[in-house]
Amino acid sequence: EVLEDVRRAITINEYLNRKLRPKVRVTRKMLWEYYRTHRSRYRFGKEMQLRIIAAPIAAVSGGKEEARKLIDAAAKAVKGGKNFADVAKELAETISKPHGDKWPRMSFAGKAYVTKMISDGGLWPAMAPQSLADRPLAEAAAKLKQGQVSQVIVTKRCCYLVLAEEVQPAADIGFGDAQADIMRILTDDLMSMYRMKYLAGLTKRFR
Repeated sequence: EVLEDVRRAITINEYLNRKLRPKVRVTRKMLWEYYRTHRSRYRFGKEMQLRIIAAPIAAVSGGKEEARKLIDAAAKAVKGGKNFADVAKELAETISKPHGDKWPRMSFAGKAYVTKMISDGGLWPAMAPQSLADRPLAEAAAKLKQGQVSQVIVTKRCCYLVLAEEVQPAADIGFGDAQADIMRILTDDLMSMYRMKYLAGLTKRFR
């Protein structure tokens, strides 16, 4: 019975598509009006793929002073030509090792950064820099050019060093490139409207 209902629905949908599709007319004016009033859909902000080395203050016994020393040492190693990802992994081990078996169960601000340092050398997926929760980190990262390493960043929760691995500048999709997407959206909207009107007319006719 369920299979029969599915077949019936498919048949009805195909019939309505054949009957109503010829009525759908999307003009250039309609395309432009949609583009004009939905510009945010076709605007992409700046995105960056970052490598972040972090020394969370809560994770080290010496507090902010020790965290700062660790990051200063990391910055010196990177400046001396050492691979950023390797420095990240080494620092992550330095931070996590003293906690032994307790480390996986520990929870503190900045632990996610150390976890990424262990697994991926501190590499994060592409993101808008302002999405970073620690504002001084977000502001410093946003200023970096591709391939550039930040100065040491010190906040209430962590000390950081950031490498801008890749930078995708903000960009707009032009009207010409957006037309196929807009055509699909408007066509679907018009089909839905015609389908509702057609079915409402049938319901009224057979009452």
